[in-house]
Amino acid sequence: PNSWRCITETCESLVNLTLPDDLYKLPCATRKTPDGRAEYVLQPSDYEWNITRTSFSVDFHLFSCEGSETGAKTLLSSIYFVGALVANLVGTSIYDNIGRKRS
Repeated sequence: PNSWRCITETCESLVNLTLPDDLYKLPCATRKTPDGRAEYVLQPSDYEWNITRTSFSVDFHLFSCEGSETGAKTLLSSIYFVGALVANLVGTSIYDNIGRKRS
């Protein structure tokens, strides 16, 4: 099964203070900074995921809360843009060949 484990002492100390029922929430737990921003309690370098299967989202750290949300949004918008560009190029040639009447 998919799970995570601590690789730093910071993570270990937080795990020891956390109730067993709440351990699954710990990698994604956030806290407010003094200036009002939310930050993760644990950083991705504090723990390691043990995932039995690999996929696109696992390889690019788009699963759970690991990785940068900004980086994930940038990657997804880039993929969307490339897909729109390819669809536009392919669609244009199809529309020109099928949709135009020969005179």
